[in-house]
Amino acid sequence: MININRAYISKVTLHRVGHKVREEKNIIAENLMPLTETLDEVLKNYFLNSFKRENTLYQFTHHADLSLNEVYNYCKEVFEDESLFLDASQNILNALYEQSTHPSIKLGELFVVHFGDIAYQEQIVDAIGIFKVERKNKFFKFINGDEGLELELQNGFSIQKLDKGALVLNIDEGSGLKVLSIDNNNYDAAYWKKHFLKLEYVNNNNFQTDQYLELCTNFSDSVIANDYGKEKQTEFLGNTLRYFNDNPMLEDLSFKEEVLGENKELLEAFNEYKEDYSEANEVQFWDSFEVAQPVYKSKRKKIKTEIKLDTKIKIILDNNSLEEAAENIEKGFDDTKKMNYYKVYFDQEME
Repeated sequence: MININRAYISKVTLHRVGHKVREEKNIIAENLMPLTETLDEVLKNYFLNSFKRENTLYQFTHHADLSLNEVYNYCKEVFEDESLFLDASQNILNALYEQSTHPSIKLGELFVVHFGDIAYQEQIVDAIGIFKVERKNKFFKFINGDEGLELELQNGFSIQKLDKGALVLNIDEGSGLKVLSIDNNNYDAAYWKKHFLKLEYVNNNNFQTDQYLELCTNFSDSVIANDYGKEKQTEFLGNTLRYFNDNPMLEDLSFKEEVLGENKELLEAFNEYKEDYSEANEVQFWDSFEVAQPVYKSKRKKIKTEIKLDTKIKIILDNNSLEEAAENIEKGFDDTKKMNYYKVYFDQEME
């Protein structure tokens, strides 16, 4: 994760990226964008806040040779000579335009920013940010007119959340630099990271932790919930989270023993699902890795542990205590009503 307390904007350009197939042309900035002190602080937080909790690290790549990755080269040039920033930002704009061919890709504004003093893993580095703004919102502007306040309807973008962004850190140039990437407007999964930036995951403990938890979550949704029921799914997720919480290292064999137990059918299904997941997502799982606690805590919050029923009832389980929750909920079938039911055990109601 990055720390931006000392970070500052050194240079910024603002372009508009068009759409190649629709023949919407770029609007190219010929000069750097001037910044006031207030605008500088607002933009810095808008650009960087979304990356503060981002743990997944990428690096530039190319199927033939890294030196053929355009965006990597433009960033590398700026890190070596900051005076090339304006030209590099224009080249980055053109590279994005060349990939803007899918019908769903939207016209948007492109900020290219040079930052200084970003802290990453006890290093202070400079970075290049590439941010595309796509979603526009209507808002009212109040104007002090001759006869009192007037309203004017305008279009703009929200500064609460980035649409698409990449933060290129000046680290490990020889192996493709290090990149954090965000895509909150994911209409074409390949457009931003694969086609434009040409990124691949950095296969480290963070990545292994993230992907193993993603594997377990998907397996619980696709296989356990469908074949074994919600009660078994809750038990599996509880055991999974407990294992990650209690063990500084994940050993693949010990995980299966503790979480799946002696259920050979479930173990076989997990191994098969893991193999399919690896192939589909191009992930090479390690036999053991150090559990990255920040990644684990972030993923744990996102795991949905609720049971939705067709009788307008929703049972929400505490994902911090899933194992205990699973022991105190019981599923059955009522022969009289011809309906399924859940029975919940408790000592007292909590406020």
